[in-house]
Amino acid sequence: MTQLSRWPCARYVRIVWNARDLSLREIARVLKPGGVAVISDLALTEASVHGLTKLGLAATRSAIVFDTFPFQCIVTALRPLAR
Repeated sequence: MTQLSRWPCARYVRIVWNARDLSLREIARVLKPGGVAVISDLALTEASVHGLTKLGLAATRSAIVFDTFPFQCIVTALRPLAR
């Protein structure tokens, strides 16, 4: 069982380097209120946090994850619940 399979609607999306902004906009567009997006990346995680925050998501970046090789950072973005 993979880590993602614990979530009922987990999807894997590959973000293409030259289309990062487009990919982040698509993540923000399809994420339901209360939904969470998790991005694992080797670099540009601060750019992902900044881009997702500009799109209205609450985004944070983890410290370096040493459980993987090469080491990566995790970006977590939450779509706030609608009021």
